[in-house]
Amino acid sequence: MLPSWYPSEVNPFNGDFNQRFVEAVSLKVPQIVLYVVGKPNIEKSYFTLTVDGTLKTYLVYYPLKKIFLGKVYAKLNYFITQAKFLKLILKENGLPKITQVYVFWMAGIAAFTLKKIYSIPYIITENWTGFYRNSPPDLYKNNFLIRYIFKMILKSASHFIAVADKLKNRILEWSPKAMVTVIPNVVDTSIFYLQTQKTEKHKFTFVHASTMKIQKNSIGLLNGFENAVKENNNLELFLVGDLPQIVEDKINASALLKQKVTCLGEVPYATVKDIMLTGDAYLMFSRYENLPCVILEALCCGLPVITTDVGGCAEVINPSNGVVVQNENEEQLSQAILQMANNRTAYNSYQIAQEASKLYNYQTVSAQIVHVYNTIN
Repeated sequence: MLPSWYPSEVNPFNGDFNQRFVEAVSLKVPQIVLYVVGKPNIEKSYFTLTVDGTLKTYLVYYPLKKIFLGKVYAKLNYFITQAKFLKLILKENGLPKITQVYVFWMAGIAAFTLKKIYSIPYIITENWTGFYRNSPPDLYKNNFLIRYIFKMILKSASHFIAVADKLKNRILEWSPKAMVTVIPNVVDTSIFYLQTQKTEKHKFTFVHASTMKIQKNSIGLLNGFENAVKENNNLELFLVGDLPQIVEDKINASALLKQKVTCLGEVPYATVKDIMLTGDAYLMFSRYENLPCVILEALCCGLPVITTDVGGCAEVINPSNGVVVQNENEEQLSQAILQMANNRTAYNSYQIAQEASKLYNYQTVSAQIVHVYNTIN
């Protein structure tokens, strides 16, 4: 397993969806993870090794330095460090039957190299919004050499796993002959599940958990929510995650938002579930996505979801479990909020949770991935 993003000491949340894929598949197939990441304020590379049943995880850290051409130095150091530790791991564990890359850039270089040297086929599991032209970074905006390397890695893959149909179509633009199977992100349903049928209460509580950066359009979300509150004073919103200054300023500038929005800050992963179970619905107003785990987790907790028609979001939301609105359309968002709050009995939380849990649990998703493994010669 060669993830480009993975939780580590540098960032415990980066690529946590990749980690859940790995954990799910490890129930059926032995795996070795090698993740290489730059870390400031260290003088030399080091690694940690954890072993959990059939899963070995090597997290390798190399120094990041503030020097001239620091970004170039960091990339070179990444590839040198990756090659060094890959050699050590292969010596200790032997050659793998298959290499699996989670997000093709930059870890895909190693998979491509292993294929050329040892004829080891590789699969790419893709979850990167960079395949969409409106997403920064946009893969299409790179120079000719970088785009050539992208195509070289993508066209040499034996199979792709895409988390959404829209992403599958974008992958085929880069590698038209690729074999692509759509498999959704996975949810740890031992954590995210509906404990009891939700009971109706006076207030209607929306939950939003994210980084609240530009991708999530938190300002647009607050605008839409504020306009809805002007028509229905029984609404409230829980925000989970670190608040950027612009979001904090937006809330503080509005007496209505200060009254109706509760900022809970960054919380442990399992605590997100507890917050969801106190809510009535999940709210997302992203500018671009693929298939965010958080909306799948909300569904597994029995929450109907309001989301934008970006990436694969609309592929998992239907009239029985939520509402899809146009990206950037704050008026549609306000109307969807009011519609959901005024028609809460239209959503059966038990049915939403049951259907989502069947689709996104570890056993179901890992079985689909193993089926792809079995197609590789």
